[in-house]
Order: sequence, then C-alpha cells, then structure tokens
Amino acid sequence: MLYQFLKPIVYTAVRIFYKKIVVVNREQLNQDGPTLIVSNHNNAFLDALLVAMFARPKIYSIARGDIFKRPLLNAILTKLCIIPIFRKEEGLELMHKNEATFEKCIELLSNKQTIIMYPEGDCITEKRLRKLRKGAARIALRAEAQNKFELDVKILPVGLNYSAAKKFRSSVFINVGQPLSLKEYKEKYAQDSVKAINQLTNEMEGTMRQLIVDLQLRSNDGLYEDLLKIYKPQLMYELHLNPDKLPQDFKANCEMANAINYYSAEKPELIEKLKHKIRDYMQGLQLLNLSVNLLNKPIQNSGEIAEPNVLHLFLKAMPLVIGMPFHLLGLLFNYAPYRLAYRTADKMVKQPHFHASVNFVIGMFGWIFYYLFQLGLIALIGKNNLVTLISAIAIPALGLYSLEFYSFLRKATAYYRFFQVSRTNKPAIEQLIVQRNEILQLLQEAQRDYCAEKK
Repeated sequence: MLYQFLKPIVYTAVRIFYKKIVVVNREQLNQDGPTLIVSNHNNAFLDALLVAMFARPKIYSIARGDIFKRPLLNAILTKLCIIPIFRKEEGLELMHKNEATFEKCIELLSNKQTIIMYPEGDCITEKRLRKLRKGAARIALRAEAQNKFELDVKILPVGLNYSAAKKFRSSVFINVGQPLSLKEYKEKYAQDSVKAINQLTNEMEGTMRQLIVDLQLRSNDGLYEDLLKIYKPQLMYELHLNPDKLPQDFKANCEMANAINYYSAEKPELIEKLKHKIRDYMQGLQLLNLSVNLLNKPIQNSGEIAEPNVLHLFLKAMPLVIGMPFHLLGLLFNYAPYRLAYRTADKMVKQPHFHASVNFVIGMFGWIFYYLFQLGLIALIGKNNLVTLISAIAIPALGLYSLEFYSFLRKATAYYRFFQVSRTNKPAIEQLIVQRNEILQLLQEAQRDYCAEKK
C-alpha cells in the first residue's frame, strides 16, 4: 500500500531532481515471470528508485542490513519492499541472518516476483564495475533448483550511468541489457553447484561491464573527467554524435574510457604527457576564473575560438533582464526546502555516495510540506478559491522556470567573464587557445591510432 502510494510522488520528484533520464530497452523491465535485476551500485537507494519508477511490476530491493536496526525504520523499509542483506563489514555475527534473506528471495522468485540486487556489494560512486559477489547467482540458481529448473528465472543486467551522481539537475542514462536465461545451467548446477555459481557470476559481470562506462584504473579518474570537459565536444563532432541524446553521449564516454584503458596498458607515457598538459591548461583557466566550456567549440579548420562581442553580450543580457523577476518569485516560493536539503546532506553525510539520496529525500518531503504550508497560508489570508488554485499551479511552475533560468544565468555570467578577460588580457586567452589546440591535436592523433588498432 505504502509502495503504491509513494511511487507516483517519487516518480515526479525524481523527474525534477534529474534534468534528463533516458532508458534504453525499457520494455525489458516489465518481464512477466520471475526476474532478478542486477545493477551496478553508485548512488545509494536512488539506484533502486530509478529502476523501480520505470518498471510496471512491484520491485523488491536488497539493502545493507545496518539500516534496519531501528524498529520504526525497519517497519517502513519492509513496507517499501526492501529486504536486508548483511555484509562481513557489519559483523560476522550477523551473517547467519542472510540465510533468511536468501529464502525470502527464493520465495519471491518462486511467486514470479521481481527483485533488484547489487552484486558489487558496496556502493561507491565511480566509473567502473567492481568484482561481483556471488549472492545473486546463488539465489537465482537455488530458486531454479528448488523448482526443478522449471521456474524460468530471468537475470536482467542494468547499467546506471550518471553524468554527475551527486549533482542536482544532472542526467542519468539507464542501459537495460538483454535477460540471461538459466536453462543451460541445469546440468552444470547438478554436477558442480559452486562452479555453476562462479560461471554465472562471471557471465553477469561480462554483460554488466558492457552497459556502463568502465574505467579500469582509479588513477585515471581525473584525466577522464578533464577529457569530458575538454575533448568530448570535439570527439562527438568527429563521430557525428548528438550531445543532446544520452545514448550517443554514452557512446562518446565509452570511447574515451576505452581509449584511456588501452593507452594506460600500451603507452603509459602518453597518458602521463596528457595529464601534464591538461593540468597546465586547467590551472590557466582557474587563474583567470574562466569556464572550460567557453573554449569548447570543435576545431573545424583554423582551430580558433570566436572572439566574444558586444552584440552577443547584449543578446544574452536581454533575457536576464526580462526573466529576473520571475526567477526571484520562483526562488521565494521554492528555494527554502532545496537549500535545507542540500545543507543538511552536507552536514549529515560522510560518504559521498549517500549525498544525493539524502538530499533527494529531504528535498522531496521538505518541498511538499513547504508547498502545502504556502497554499494553506494563501487560502487562509486570501479566502479566495481561485487565487488558491492559481497559486497551486504557479508555485511549482515558477520553481521549474527558476531552475532553467539559473542554468542560463550561470552560462551568461561565464560568457561575461570571458568577454571581460578577452578585452583586458587577450594574450592570456590566446595562450590558453594554443594549449587547448595542442591537447586536441595530441588526442586526435591518439584517437586515430586507437581506431586503427581496433580494426
């Protein structure tokens, strides 16, 4: 009951929290029979919410057992179809409770229910798949074995790809793979159950790895993030990809990650050279307080960046002047719960992968209460149903407008800064353009060599 009541509310909140969400192969989330969804785990319980909101059936999810310690929270989580799993890190004396969890999952699958699990075990925000644990494979095969392999459990791999997992109004690309059948494991499980579990875990890992950006070395995380800012627009231009389409954006991200993996193994000196050049370039931008995006026009012929002019500045300023009053109204009616949620998450959360989830929950309920409080106040003071109705529509509409306006405001402010520096310190801008073009030339040569190797 609680699950069904909250689902549409959470769906709306998630759609606001993330600016863009795209699901590939969404129909696979609506399997008719017993389904075990296996996903990478980057963003705490937002991972489960994102999958559940696009699935027709009720989804039972597995969560770390330590959050079930408090009786009230235990009761709420149970109502929300969340099942505890205990890890070694939470105490070896609790591990025996996992048998009850396994039996519960087997019972759910036997009743043709859908479960989501995170075989990586830990939740860490990173661009890679960690080695999978064997629990998911063990549950699926035990469920089949108890039903004489006539249950037809489907294992559905899902890749969750966040543009910026912690960031409000970022984007999410949900990459749903093809379901894995367990029929071929019947004989294997009968002969050697341990070997069959290991083999199924390896198959899941190989499939899941193809659904996400998989950067092998943590030491290259910074390089990858810098290349997203510096080289990705150029790469997408060369590959004729549309940056506004998340599947094509994901393809470009994978190309960069795979190239970094390749050169880290084959030509590590090139990686170090790139890191050095990019570090100098980014430091130059930081010293001038410039946004990297302003220099990110793809090189076509000359490699030059168009100089900002007064006309462009005027065209950017006019919408700001016209739209500012509506933006301020949007802030007045909507900013308080947003700020409360963000500051509370900053103070409460010590592990970064929980930040977005805490921010989301506090923001969602905080905004609902704040919204109802404002409507009650308007109804009490105005005593006019029409005014209350208009306010009920206008408050969230102004909030959404304010979000878009703020994004435009940041871009306009960055452009003004670029305009200012280009007039007062043009040699510094020219030096940055030279550095950028050197980096792009080096990357383009590396990309050509990498593509030749793939062929």
